[in-house]
Amino acid sequence: MKIATIGLRAALMAASAALCLFLTAPGIDDTTPRTALRAHDRPGEADRFFYAQRVWPYGSAPAGWREDAMEHIRRMRPAPMQKTADAWTWVSLGPSNIAGRIRSLAMDPTNPAILYAGSAGGGIWKTTDAGTTWRPLDDFLPNLRIGSIAVHPTDPSTVLAGNGEGFVLWQDSFAYGRGIYRSRDAGATWELIPATAIPNFEFVFDIAFDPFDPRIVLAATKAGIMRSSDGGDSWVRLRVTFSAIRGMMSVFSRTTEGLVYCSIEGVGIFRSTDHGATWEGPKVSGITATNFSRIQLAAAPSNGDVVYAAFTATDESCAGVYRSSNRGDTWTAVTIPRSELDGDDYMREQGQYNSVLTVHPTNPNQVWAGGIDLYRSTNGGSTWKQMSNWYPAAGYGYVHADQHALLFNHKTPAQLFAACDGGIYRTNTSGLSWIDANAGLVTTQFHSGTPHPTNDVVLGGTIDNGNLRVSSGPSWLDVTGGDGGATAIDYSDPRIMYAELYYLDFMKSTLSGSAGTFQSKMNGIPRSAEGGTTDRCAFLPPFEMDPSDPKVLYAGTYRMYRTTNAAELWTPVSPDLSNNGFITAIGVSKSNPSVVYTGSSSGVVYVTTNGGGNWTRVTTGLPVRYITDLAVNPTDPAVAYITFSGFRAGHVYKTSNFGAQWTNASGSDTLATLPDAPANTIVFHPGNTSKLYVGTDVGVFMTEDGGATWTPANSAMGNVTIADLQVRKDGTLFAATHGRGVFKSSYSLLDTQRSPLAEEFSVGALYPNPLLRGENSFVLPIRVEKPTEVTVQMYDANGRKMNELRRSFETPGSYNTIMPLGASSSGIYHCVVLRGEKIVSVRKLAVTE
Repeated sequence: MKIATIGLRAALMAASAALCLFLTAPGIDDTTPRTALRAHDRPGEADRFFYAQRVWPYGSAPAGWREDAMEHIRRMRPAPMQKTADAWTWVSLGPSNIAGRIRSLAMDPTNPAILYAGSAGGGIWKTTDAGTTWRPLDDFLPNLRIGSIAVHPTDPSTVLAGNGEGFVLWQDSFAYGRGIYRSRDAGATWELIPATAIPNFEFVFDIAFDPFDPRIVLAATKAGIMRSSDGGDSWVRLRVTFSAIRGMMSVFSRTTEGLVYCSIEGVGIFRSTDHGATWEGPKVSGITATNFSRIQLAAAPSNGDVVYAAFTATDESCAGVYRSSNRGDTWTAVTIPRSELDGDDYMREQGQYNSVLTVHPTNPNQVWAGGIDLYRSTNGGSTWKQMSNWYPAAGYGYVHADQHALLFNHKTPAQLFAACDGGIYRTNTSGLSWIDANAGLVTTQFHSGTPHPTNDVVLGGTIDNGNLRVSSGPSWLDVTGGDGGATAIDYSDPRIMYAELYYLDFMKSTLSGSAGTFQSKMNGIPRSAEGGTTDRCAFLPPFEMDPSDPKVLYAGTYRMYRTTNAAELWTPVSPDLSNNGFITAIGVSKSNPSVVYTGSSSGVVYVTTNGGGNWTRVTTGLPVRYITDLAVNPTDPAVAYITFSGFRAGHVYKTSNFGAQWTNASGSDTLATLPDAPANTIVFHPGNTSKLYVGTDVGVFMTEDGGATWTPANSAMGNVTIADLQVRKDGTLFAATHGRGVFKSSYSLLDTQRSPLAEEFSVGALYPNPLLRGENSFVLPIRVEKPTEVTVQMYDANGRKMNELRRSFETPGSYNTIMPLGASSSGIYHCVVLRGEKIVSVRKLAVTE
């Protein structure tokens, strides 16, 4: 949740930097524990940070860049790892209990236990048990940003999903989506409706079926309101009395045939009485809101003449909430919901990002509003009661901040679902209490992910959900709150962990990263009153641990800081290395720790060969774009690779002479070049410096020849943005994604192309999968080449161990192991196979009705 506006924050930072103020925040010093309870997230600033990397210096992305990149990938040769069933693949590590931003919800009209959710970067998800468990529906949709969903009112097997996340339009082409996906089999398969693969369907904010004639569908898009009269096969753009500006939403009356309302950004509310064929408006009688942008609408299901509207002001506060009881002919201002804890209006200066209204299925006077938190009125908006709070407070149920969708169970109205930046929450008591309904909903948007040196513990920074840590199974814990950035774990003493919040709010834990154990560690770095630094820096600045000495860390603002005593004291070791920008990437040599490279937001690279005593600018051969990562050859400090965001040139460059000259290493073969998509992270193969892995906005790619040729490496991961790649000491590769959580390679990269482990021992596909509820076991095929001990464990979606089976295989051969599942409900389960003490396979098992 953003507290201060971006402009104010920028102004404060600039003024502070200019005066070189060394401020200490009241109550915050290097002995103060940091808590997740009230550390707020800043979605607007996080999204602008994401966007700025990708459009600098051109200001925009090429039209259709994602479609072009996906077509490029389809033409590329498959990666060697994808050629055989025994080759390594990606294994999801969750989080299955902490979800990322959910933008939309829709319910099966015949079975309210079946819901569909559209995530900000992780695709479409489905539950058949009212949110007890979730499963993804299609990993390989061309674009996993889903802003709207609707289920056909009489044929629940037909579902429409609108592409793009329109309410973060400051991300432009990176929140971008084009078109509407359609499923005719309740989400099992999806197709892009050809008629919507055009610019008019960029950013589909809302989709609505006509309840009286479901052949009629309205879609609110960046180009206005689109109408279909044949279920979505063809569309016309509606031209009413407004110019082509964004349509926000459309709402059909469920009681009066043909009656429908729509809202247009910055213009007002319109009404149709002929199923959306023609419109009148704007309906402004009684509405005094001016200088507004977004308008959220909700019509009462039990009386479609009653409609509510919430207006967002251009400063993103609430400009007013209104009610009409005569189909919008006249409107009456009602009370704006306000926090009962601090008096702020419920949108809290981010109403363009989060705003939602809904009305009780049978009571037109019970209306709910969501902004930062949730509010309920039982008298038509005259008075409001706060029904949730984004940090624990006495008397309020906890629901994560930033609300995007509210959905009543139409058969049992005491049950209500809320979609927010923390996933989905459910109340069964009309809001008196709330339940986290995120089990299995793996949609977290990571910025980083650092693995423990010897096991599957991971610490990672996320948007909206702070810094998360996992200890075992797929369940994770938020240990700092806020928006998490870079992370690190001491590889000699992994009880020591490092993390940051925005603007280099640097923290350290000596107790394995447990919640409440992180302390601020900024001694020597100028501190702002907000907890970060007064230095000019990125929203999430980089920091790196020296690969030869874990007590040495580097952190970048516009200059470089170094600590040699595990962050107890920092010292600046450089002048401005950013050309009026800020440092965005740091690479430290393992073979010669005196060699350090930096990259910046302005495309400038510097290198020092004497530990920061002198710095040399080295940019010959490089494009002028935002630098995202650096990887230094572990055996030769003169060799380094650098990745670039943005477009229009190569995305990976290489130097063999300490940066004196850089060459494009994005591929030279037409069928084996990297697609023109932002590259975010790069790592060396742990045993072969000719092999590297790069993470991009369209997946992972690998090279075996130093960058001459590249192949995709996305098996079992999906078309998701890759934020960070890191290699554990044993050679296991970890990927932190911006929408699908964290993955790891199914075996070590130190194995040969066909893993010795795979030769000696392999696990086949579980069957039957999905398993029908009531069936008590499934078959796990196992092949062994020499005697071995195997343990099979079953976990539910919350990470609870349900069952364990131990077997000894004395002779080589193939075996079908029957694994008892135990009592189970519908949902996703995890089958974990250990050979000795080592996890060698994690497979998903779906249990369905």
